[in-house]
Amino acid sequence: MIEAWKEVILENTGLYVGWFGLILGIIFGYVVFRTNYCAMGSISDIVNFDDYRRFRSWILAVAVAMIGAWGVQYIGVVDLSQSIYLNTNFNWLGNIAGGLMFGIAWFLRAAACQKIWSAPVVAISDIS
Repeated sequence: MIEAWKEVILENTGLYVGWFGLILGIIFGYVVFRTNYCAMGSISDIVNFDDYRRFRSWILAVAVAMIGAWGVQYIGVVDLSQSIYLNTNFNWLGNIAGGLMFGIAWFLRAAACQKIWSAPVVAISDIS
């Protein structure tokens, strides 16, 4: 059964990956927005309230991602040895510049992606 699915997916890889990514992204975005899923928030909860619930959800997400990546490699869908993340070359300048740009943007947006989507709503409600 897995062999049949692999053949169908390999024939139209771009189509399946695109639609799957879009659907998964919409679902993940909805869940993240509704649950206030935030890395900084989880650390803040630990420090300020001694509450580990959001942090445990991050650990669960990491575990699911690791097991999922291993699973798709195990059944032969992908070869993770070809991944850019396992590359032995490390571009120091690119990583530092990218990290600085990400950090500055994160700081300017007050470190929460949910605020990007709620900013227009807040701006409109302040006008009335």
